[in-house]
Amino acid sequence: MSMLSRLLRVVAVIGVALPLAVSTPASAAPSDTSRPAPGSVTAFYADHRERCAYSYTYGAIDWNPMTVTRQPVVQVKGTLVDELQLCANPFPAGRVFARFVGFVQNRLVDERLVYLSVNSDADMVVWSKNFDLLLSSGELRRAIDQVSVQVCRDFGSLLPAFSCGDAQFYHRRQVVPVE
Repeated sequence: MSMLSRLLRVVAVIGVALPLAVSTPASAAPSDTSRPAPGSVTAFYADHRERCAYSYTYGAIDWNPMTVTRQPVVQVKGTLVDELQLCANPFPAGRVFARFVGFVQNRLVDERLVYLSVNSDADMVVWSKNFDLLLSSGELRRAIDQVSVQVCRDFGSLLPAFSCGDAQFYHRRQVVPVE
């Protein structure tokens, strides 16, 4: 991994983790809904390396977002990044995408894909895209308790195959009664 990749990765993780670590001030009223409830936001990170490209996504999962719907949802906000590494192999063909899957008690209930469009004529070596999406439990009307995040690359429009990095699993914090 190049020094630039490491630096970007550290900055990304700090940028996501730092706001999550800040606690609500004591002067905030209990009715203040501008901040998420403690423990309701989880930072995420997933990556994939394919030859000379390093792709990753990072951001936050809000398990209890404020929405206008009565159906339980999970909000996922983040950034998808594709970096060209300097090496002898050519840049891989195809598009990078991130896969977000919501589960209720290990049952897949929703899936969203975020594609990163790349202009092949650009002189850039790093491309990124911000995203904001909702996962819903659909007809179950139960809270999503697990989200998996995975970064993949397809092999071009003519091939249905793709390769992916390891799926990362994030779980809703469970409240355990004190006895």
